[in-house]
Amino acid sequence: MADSLLVAQELTEGKDVRKNILLAARPRSIELLYEGEGHVKNNDLKAARSCYRRSNDLQLKYGLQTDPDIVKHTTSLRKSIFTQECINVQQYADSCYNKGQFFEIDGKYLEANSAYASGISIIATNNECAISKG
Repeated sequence: MADSLLVAQELTEGKDVRKNILLAARPRSIELLYEGEGHVKNNDLKAARSCYRRSNDLQLKYGLQTDPDIVKHTTSLRKSIFTQECINVQQYADSCYNKGQFFEIDGKYLEANSAYASGISIIATNNECAISKG
């Protein structure tokens, strides 16, 4: 996008070009981060991670990694993704526990054990979420 600005404006290399590229890249990077936050709210973490990566690519390409607003929004999106991942893990673990309880009531002990094991496994796989097993 920013490179096409050079062609569209028939600009030559120099300070003004760098300024114009930043004028295009900076808002796009922030826009991607806001878009990612929207995906997190819809629990579409794959799309949120894609926005995060694309914004990071722009930041690296155009030297925007130290821009205070971009740093703030990048950190916010990264934390939002992590938080939603942990919420999803907790919900899955709770669901496994509840299924296990129903299986026990019905006397289906092997199925109950499988449900409990599945819940414990997802918690262990995502130990950075610090979810209690009991």
